[in-house]
Amino acid sequence: MESAVIAVDFDSTIAHYSGWKGVGVFGPPIQGVQWALGKLKEMGATIIVHTCRAETRLISAYLKENEIPYDYINFSPQNEKLKLSEKKIAADIYIDDRSLNFRGSWPDTFREAINFSPWERKYGTAALRS
Repeated sequence: MESAVIAVDFDSTIAHYSGWKGVGVFGPPIQGVQWALGKLKEMGATIIVHTCRAETRLISAYLKENEIPYDYINFSPQNEKLKLSEKKIAADIYIDDRSLNFRGSWPDTFREAINFSPWERKYGTAALRS
């Protein structure tokens, strides 16, 4: 894990999300996020919060207020090193509520894709109490 760069989505991965409520309106932190990201940092990982939201200053304040460790928001030092555009954050691992892991089989991935639902849509607010 040492020196790994990990891109972590914000909505529904760091903070609960139930649809757009306005600028600076964020759900509570998802249980365990402080612990998990803290452990990854202790192991030497670089944590990048990757979000489509434009309010990065407000997200930074939210992360600090909720003691959620991170290194960057929407920026990866690997992009500069590898001379890549910022369209996709360069990382070794991506953690996101809306992703599928491609394991080399398009038929398997197709089956997962047509049955896919983000966890909060699938489990709803009951997941908040777990």
